[in-house]
Amino acid sequence: MGQGDDSLDLELRGLGDRGGSFSGRLALRLAVANRQVIGDLDDEPAVWGFENATASHSGMVLVDGLNQRESIDSLNCQSPGADIEFFATDRDFQVARLADRFAYPKSTSRYRHTIIMAANAKSRYAVSVFEVEGGLQHDQIYHGPAGSSDWKTTVSCATWTKLATI
Repeated sequence: MGQGDDSLDLELRGLGDRGGSFSGRLALRLAVANRQVIGDLDDEPAVWGFENATASHSGMVLVDGLNQRESIDSLNCQSPGADIEFFATDRDFQVARLADRFAYPKSTSRYRHTIIMAANAKSRYAVSVFEVEGGLQHDQIYHGPAGSSDWKTTVSCATWTKLATI
């Protein structure tokens, strides 16, 4: 939404109907005024395989500290991708949702990410809602560009774990 210094770009990525065998299945990226604020470790050159782990993808929720496929054996099997829905694709109001019923197939009954963007003549807003049902511990992770001082977070949750900033 917007252009130049007034731009807000929120991108929710996921595997479509043909998923891969790796465990990083969903991703969130955010740019403000054409500057990346939230990105992924897989934006960087692949080094040692961590770029395929759930924890390498911004905005994702780790359930019980596991990758989304839950076991090493599951990584070797291809599975279908996420269910992708667009509720509104208006110029000033956009909503997208990815529900991945194949992420954490044993631990969760819901693993769903919804993003909402809204704008008026003066402001642009982005809201990200991640729903998880199941598991005992949920940790949400965000990665910012290396050396960036632009990124700040405010969280009203009683339990919050910031695992990494790139």
